[in-house]
Amino acid sequence: MKNLKIFSLVFFFFAFATVCAADDQLITQPIKVHVESPGSLSRQIGGKAKLITNLTLTGDLNSSDLDYLGNMADRKYFYEFQGNLQYLDLSDANIVGGGSFHPYKDIWCEVKDNEIGTYMFACCKLVSVKLPKTTKLIDERAFYYCNNLKEIVIPDGEIKLGEGCFM
Repeated sequence: MKNLKIFSLVFFFFAFATVCAADDQLITQPIKVHVESPGSLSRQIGGKAKLITNLTLTGDLNSSDLDYLGNMADRKYFYEFQGNLQYLDLSDANIVGGGSFHPYKDIWCEVKDNEIGTYMFACCKLVSVKLPKTTKLIDERAFYYCNNLKEIVIPDGEIKLGEGCFM
């Protein structure tokens, strides 16, 4: 009887450890999310945001959503979040104006329709980004200090480039 209790306890411990480890493992398969309303991205993704490495978004994204994406991509100045997002596909999403996002401690940047704004993805650990098809401007320092960035898919059409947007 004593051996059965020990076996049960050991089995329970390993089963519990396996479940806990699975909860902390990176999610490497592509995740697709339709943002139902601007500002709802964090609520829709929930507690797995730090673990997602590959994300495709559709729908309208506002300043709150963009700020959240920067944190998911481990924006350097927000150590408390420590996200792992590396691959971001926004090709079927739209950026809607209004509000601002917070790329650095003392800097707030305005969000405008169809613009990749100043510092929008600065200091992120993104490897690949597909910009929205509706993009009209990639503003200054939009991808500033993105050392891991290897690919940016820019949509066809006339797009204005701000100074140092890919520095």
